[in-house]
Amino acid sequence: VLHYNISSDVKRKKGTPVRFYFTSNGTTEVYSGKIDLQPKSESCRTHQAFMRKDIRDILTPIHMESRYYLGKHIVYKRNADEFKPLQPILQKKDGEENILKNVVSFARYCALANCSADLQISGKVYFPGSSENKTYLVVGGTKTVMINISLYNAGDDAYQSTLHMRLSKGIYFIKVLDLLEKQINCAVNDEENQLTRLDCNIGHLYVDSLSRQEFSFLLDTSSLSTAEDLIINTTVSCQNEVDEASLWNNDANFTIPTRYEANVNVAGYVSPISFVYGPPEDEHQLCIRETLDYTFNVINAGPSLVFNTTFRIMIPNRFAPRDFKLFNILDVKTNVGKCRYNSETDVCDALSSNKTIFGDLVSFFSRSGARNLYCFEDDDTCLHIDCTFGDMESDSEATVEVKVETIHALLELEEVSSLQVITTGKVRSEESPKIIYVSQKDYTHVLLEAVHNQKPRRHVIYTIIGISLLLGLLLFSLMTFILWKVGFFKRKYKSLDSDASRKESWSFLTQEEKDEK
Repeated sequence: VLHYNISSDVKRKKGTPVRFYFTSNGTTEVYSGKIDLQPKSESCRTHQAFMRKDIRDILTPIHMESRYYLGKHIVYKRNADEFKPLQPILQKKDGEENILKNVVSFARYCALANCSADLQISGKVYFPGSSENKTYLVVGGTKTVMINISLYNAGDDAYQSTLHMRLSKGIYFIKVLDLLEKQINCAVNDEENQLTRLDCNIGHLYVDSLSRQEFSFLLDTSSLSTAEDLIINTTVSCQNEVDEASLWNNDANFTIPTRYEANVNVAGYVSPISFVYGPPEDEHQLCIRETLDYTFNVINAGPSLVFNTTFRIMIPNRFAPRDFKLFNILDVKTNVGKCRYNSETDVCDALSSNKTIFGDLVSFFSRSGARNLYCFEDDDTCLHIDCTFGDMESDSEATVEVKVETIHALLELEEVSSLQVITTGKVRSEESPKIIYVSQKDYTHVLLEAVHNQKPRRHVIYTIIGISLLLGLLLFSLMTFILWKVGFFKRKYKSLDSDASRKESWSFLTQEEKDEK
């Protein structure tokens, strides 16, 4: 009996699976058998080997080996006088092992003498969705990036073609589009410094000569937090590209510019939006206060982070060229960061009017029209409140509440019928070439209207009444004097004959009595 063990694909590449098995379910790569040998006859056995479905290496030859040895040989003696029966032995040369070897190669058809492939790679970066028309990646806004790779083989069939893509920190592989229609299989591997490498096998057995293939890689960029330019290195290779002069176009590097997009808006309002001021009922009550509540909202509508955000509130505080202050800050609150301001002293105790009765009278009749109070940039006639918010995340909101007060008597010093106080709120953030401001309203104007009640002071009323009476008496005296001068009071009267008048009256009465009868 001759025993043998057949081993398949013994010289395959390290780390790769066996390409041929001896059972159809791919479970064994070694077959063990035996064969009975008869004198002067030839015995032969045939075995089938099955190729794996996912085989990729068809360039390396398949080496088959069969080791054999003799089994136990039993011969019985016919009698005791015979010599011990001879045992069969294997014939071999010195130094040779009992091994049979054979090599099988896959058929190849080459147009070039060296059968060299010539892989060429190119590609382009796209921003799908709302960012498709942009030339940069918006940090926090562009969620995905698509890289379209074009692979062309200008040489002979390329065997074991692979594509390696090294992704920057913060970029993650999602999928290959239309994967079922593409002959590509990718695996994700982690590298040092939080980099990711994408290793892809291309083609089923090989990439055809003079063929072109297109692949679209969808990458996730939603976790990016800094606007550092992204670099993606892509390399393609195969086992049989032996011409070094053709390797220059096997690499494609993609640089993706990144930017922050800031969309900061500010809105504000005041409560109440208007109030009425004027002389009090009590002339000695000078300090009638009016409390006003301002509210400002600073909103980062995104999509990116906004750095070093500051906010300034400017409240008109003087009637130029006068130097007295109109408003006093009572309190400032903010839910983000902190605010700084200079609180003015209360001038109510020292408030007094230097106007005379004649001045008040002139002011009452000359008070008309309206005056607008507003602020310029860095205007020292305004009350400034500076707030620091720091870095504002996307969709975050900062609220500033300001409580101020004013005194009616101060507003009365301006001889107008109404005052329109325009308060300005302006937001600023860090300036950088990496930051692009879009659809931004970085300021707001809040209108406060103060309307004079047009009531005169009490002494002005008394003065008007006194002057009116005096003018009336003077006018009456003047008219009387004029009438006297023209002789109005010296007219001649005609005397009446009393007897004749009585006769006429009696005659009229007698005639009426006759008529009645």
